[in-house]
Amino acid sequence: MKVIKRGQELVITIPLERPKPSKSGRTLLVCSSRGVRPLGVSVEGKTLYLVVNGFIYPEERVPVGNTKNRERSDENDEE
Repeated sequence: MKVIKRGQELVITIPLERPKPSKSGRTLLVCSSRGVRPLGVSVEGKTLYLVVNGFIYPEERVPVGNTKNRERSDENDEE
């Protein structure tokens, strides 16, 4: 992982890896800082820490609230 502070931006470069199961087994991890990492960058004189986890779901998922909540909302709109 590579981190650069450019003015008021933090630029993070992290390599993508072959997907592998997360500890829980519910997702596939494709990039990670492997826990909390100090960045060697300071904010207001204090060390900045970062946690990065990039993952994919093994199967496509419907976003939360996309079906049942929408149906209930539509029913309430008719009243």
